[in-house]
Amino acid sequence: MAYDVGPRNGELLKLEWSDVDMRRKEFTLRRTKNGEVRIVPMTPAVHQVFVELWQERRLDTKSGVPV
Repeated sequence: MAYDVGPRNGELLKLEWSDVDMRRKEFTLRRTKNGEVRIVPMTPAVHQVFVELWQERRLDTKSGVPV
């Protein structure tokens, strides 16, 4: 994913779901190295990664059944 869109590894590790806009297919890097906020468009491959992560995130932790 980092190769496709270019953010630093540390910037990706600090990414939170509130920074991801699936409708607009972009995410916001709020804690960049130089302190600036940056909007990053998703490539189709990166969008697919977020879709898969979103599906995993939506699992009910009590029963393991998708919500």
